[in-house]
Amino acid sequence: KTLAGGGARTAGGETIRVKAENCKPAPTHGEEVDLRSGRLPEDDGRLVSQLLDMGRWLVNHMTGHYDIPTLDDVHGIIARGDMTTLYHLNSLMWSMWEEAPAGPGVYEQLVEWTDQILAANAGGAKGSVAASIAARDRGGGLASSSSSRYLTQLKLAVARDCSRWGRDRLGDDFFVLRTQPGRGAVLVSVDRRTVFHAMGIANSLEEVLRAQGCTLPMPMRISLVPFAGYLVYDGVMLGAAASAPSPAQRDALRAELEATYQSALREGRVLPRPSDSVSDPPPARPPPTIAPVSAPGRKLLRKLAAMAEPEPQDFGSDLSEMWVCRRMGYSEEENPEHRVVILSSTQGSVVGMFCSSALVPTAEEILKHIGAAARQHGRKPHAVGADDSGLAKTLQAWATEVCPEMGAPVFRFYPPPSAEEEIDMPLDMCGPRATSQAHGHGDTDRPLGRAPPCQLAASK
Repeated sequence: KTLAGGGARTAGGETIRVKAENCKPAPTHGEEVDLRSGRLPEDDGRLVSQLLDMGRWLVNHMTGHYDIPTLDDVHGIIARGDMTTLYHLNSLMWSMWEEAPAGPGVYEQLVEWTDQILAANAGGAKGSVAASIAARDRGGGLASSSSSRYLTQLKLAVARDCSRWGRDRLGDDFFVLRTQPGRGAVLVSVDRRTVFHAMGIANSLEEVLRAQGCTLPMPMRISLVPFAGYLVYDGVMLGAAASAPSPAQRDALRAELEATYQSALREGRVLPRPSDSVSDPPPARPPPTIAPVSAPGRKLLRKLAAMAEPEPQDFGSDLSEMWVCRRMGYSEEENPEHRVVILSSTQGSVVGMFCSSALVPTAEEILKHIGAAARQHGRKPHAVGADDSGLAKTLQAWATEVCPEMGAPVFRFYPPPSAEEEIDMPLDMCGPRATSQAHGHGDTDRPLGRAPPCQLAASK
C-alpha cells in the first residue's frame, strides 16, 4: 500500500521509506498487464524456435510428407500461416521423438545436428545436415550461431531440456485464463485439478489468442515442453469449436478459474515449481529383453518366409509396403479387448484385425495374424511394424536367426501415435495469415482418429 508520507507497507506490517512515484502495486486480475511478460526472454525464445524448427525439418526428412529442403522452408510454413501443415509436423515430431520406424528418432538426430554445428564452427566436416544448417545461415535463420555463448546455450538445451521433451511433454485441454507477469499464461486444466504457468516463444499465449480475435478465458489443447525452468508451448494451439458463451457465462467462468488459480498458488500447486523446474536429463531406458525364439514362432516364421515375394513397388522408401500392427489403445481402460489393427502404411487400408491375449501382443500372435492376412490378400509385406519397441526387436532377432536368407519381412518398431497425432485435422483453420489448405491429410496418410472441427493458432 502506498502511504501518504511517501512510503510503502509490506504484508508483514513493516514500513519502508520510498518515494511515492516509485511505488507501483503489482497488477491484479482485471488490470492491464504487459503481455510481453508472458513470453520467453528473446535469446531463449530464438533458441526454442530454432530447436522446434529443426525437429520439424528432421521428421519431415524422415517421412517425406512435404517439400521442405531447408530450415528456412519450415519457417516459411509459419510465415504463410499454414497451420495444418505445422500441426501435422508437430504431431509426427512428437510421435517419433525417441524412436523412428527405420532408424534413430528425432532427438538422436537433433543431437547429431548439434554436433554438426559445433564441428562446423570448429572447422569440422560437413554433411547433409550441416548443409541444411549452412543454407539456413545464409538466410539469417540461425542467428549468432558462431558465438561461443550461443553454442554453449545450444549444447545445454539439447542435453538438458530436449532430452526430456519425449517423456515429460504435457499435452492436455486447458483454459487459458490470463497472463501472470513474468510467469506466463495461467493454464487451468478442464477438470480444474492442475494449474500451470506456460511461456510463449516470441509472443505470449494471450497475445497469440487475442490476435485471433479470442476472448479469454479460452479452452485450448496445448502441448507444453520443459525449457530452462519454464514450461513452453510447442508453437501450436488447437481449440475445439464451441458455441460462444454469453458475457455473463464468461464472467462466471473467469471468476471460477481465477479462484482455482489463487487456491493453487496458496497451496504451492502451480507448476512448474521453482524447486523442481530444472532437472538432469532422464536416464536412458534399459534395452529390451529378447526372448529365445519359440517353437511356434520358428514354425510361423518359416511359413511366412515361404510365401511368394510381393511385387516390387516404389513408395519412395526402402521399406516399400509396410504393414503396421497398431493397438487400438495403450491401457486396459482404453483397450480392454486388446484389439490390434493391421494397416498398410503405404496403401492406407486395413488388411487385418485381431484381439491379443494381453495389452502387448506376443511375437507369436503377430506372426500368426500377419500370416493370415498375407494369405487372405495374396501377398506378404516387405516390412512389418509393431508399436512396442521390445516386441519389434524380438521379432527381428527371431527373423535373423530363423531366416538368415531374408525370406521373412523386415520387422521394425513403429512408434505409437502421440496424443497430437491422434487428432485428425479439419480444413477450416485460423492462424496468422491462415490458409484453408490441408496438405498431406486424409485417409491415406492418417487412417486413425477423427476430431470435431477445430481452430488453430500459432506463434514463433
